[in-house]
Amino acid sequence: MVTNTYQASIEGFQTHLGLNETEAINLIKKSVTLCRKAIEIEKSLKMINEDKEILIAGSVGPYGAFLTDGSEYTGNYISTCDIEYIKKWHRPRIQALIEGGVDVLAFETIPALQEAKVLIELLKEYPNMKAWLSFSCKDENYLSYGQSFVEVAEQCWSMNPTQIMAIGVNCLAASTATELIAKLGPKNIPAIIYPNYGKIWDACKKEWVGPSVSQSDEVELYVEKWCELGVKYLGGCCGTSMETYQKMRSIVDAYNQKLEGGTDSFASR
Repeated sequence: MVTNTYQASIEGFQTHLGLNETEAINLIKKSVTLCRKAIEIEKSLKMINEDKEILIAGSVGPYGAFLTDGSEYTGNYISTCDIEYIKKWHRPRIQALIEGGVDVLAFETIPALQEAKVLIELLKEYPNMKAWLSFSCKDENYLSYGQSFVEVAEQCWSMNPTQIMAIGVNCLAASTATELIAKLGPKNIPAIIYPNYGKIWDACKKEWVGPSVSQSDEVELYVEKWCELGVKYLGGCCGTSMETYQKMRSIVDAYNQKLEGGTDSFASR
């Protein structure tokens, strides 16, 4: 389960909700409490096996998501914003999630190497915490900011292989995500993939535009391929339905029946 904190920040809550710093920090912590409560309710209703372990991932979106101008899909702010400021901006939100009790961190939709390195450096300040690192990419080769996905993944993995549980992509079309992850395979880096439903974010209109794909077709076409590529964690991002998650689960289960080991699945935003 992923906390609803992708765009949450101390500065944002102070500006838009009129909270002070302590109140903003506590609100981020509350996101973890709500996840724990939801799990307890589902187990009490027998919707989930009582013995099943469910991990909570603290969602940490990029600085661009806070700007609400779609720049997590371009990374344009990297060239104009001081990287030390971005690091300072991220630190308290990460600390709040950890103090709130998340099991892992989800560094997601990251558009540029510079911000990824900042997040990895911050992760090292909490040696008992693990995180996955998922990038925003503009095509089958490059991050949204224009850097080589494979080269960035290799560099990030080498920085902290003991705490980074996986590296991959999210919030892009499944076909593009699949090609990116296929390139990552030979590098022996644990992979994570959770695409959206095929549309593109229009920062001016502040809405998703373009044709969406059939979710059932997406699953039929790609989930088994992801398993074959050795993807460790898979799921869905914006616009993904519960029906799609259920279909993913059934395909992964069927695939795992044929093999030893397994591929984990999770759900995002």
